[in-house]
Amino acid sequence: MNLSKLVDEYLAELTSEGRSKHTVATYRQTLRHFTAWSGADTNPADVTRRDIKAFLAHRREEAGDSPASLSSRHSALSVFWEWLVTEEEVSENVVKKVTRPKAPVKPVPLVTPEQMRSLLELEGTTPFLTYRNRAILLVMWDTGVRVGELCSLTLENIDLDRMTLTVNGKTGVRTVPFGKATGVALRRYLRRREYHPGKGRPFLWIGNRGGLSESMVQKTFSDYGKRVGLAKFHPHMTRHSFVHNMLEAGATITDVVCIGGWENATQVITRYGLAGRQERAFAAHRRLSPGDRLAG
Repeated sequence: MNLSKLVDEYLAELTSEGRSKHTVATYRQTLRHFTAWSGADTNPADVTRRDIKAFLAHRREEAGDSPASLSSRHSALSVFWEWLVTEEEVSENVVKKVTRPKAPVKPVPLVTPEQMRSLLELEGTTPFLTYRNRAILLVMWDTGVRVGELCSLTLENIDLDRMTLTVNGKTGVRTVPFGKATGVALRRYLRRREYHPGKGRPFLWIGNRGGLSESMVQKTFSDYGKRVGLAKFHPHMTRHSFVHNMLEAGATITDVVCIGGWENATQVITRYGLAGRQERAFAAHRRLSPGDRLAG
């Protein structure tokens, strides 16, 4: 089977597995670029390490891809080639033989508690939207769920008695806890949801046209951020802030990885909560100063 057909099959499989639209779109873009560069009729078994290197060089020199974009493209190609190995279309993952371009990790700005309080005080265009958006903000701040996981929630996924949500994300299905304040916000939203024309829909979060999409949530965050002077406020900022808040409060990396749905602790250590790393380290030193303990 040629490259073009295999790419289509792979992307269809990602969609059927429930992968987020953002993830599928990211893989689609890279694989479409590679297919256009190498040729739709290319046999993946004929692709070599040199071809992968040449494609990345083309993207860097002619398309102007940044180091971060090149790193992302390398990752997408590697995952796709691993799938080809599993499907017995190729004998080895040639992408692994190419060094992944290094991309500097830029700390994602954290949302402060003061900023979140300001966001929660905002009014929506209707009372229903006010309560819905407050509940969404608190769920994301309190649990660190991904925006795709948030949007896929149904009424059956919420347990108000146990104060948990069952989400389906990149690493599979998991149960995440939420606190009392989030529970109150969810109950207030659900009471008003009963009077909404779309109350019969299975989605937890509803609007005038059905369930909420990731783009709709992103737009809401952007609009709310502008209203409180928070530049470029987007949903993933709450996930980074969740990591910082949990670690600052004394949670272990293991706790954060379990609740946040990461595959391993390395992802958390090297990327999430970087903006607050020094702050947490200094606070820990003030509590645990070797010099102070020696003097005491």
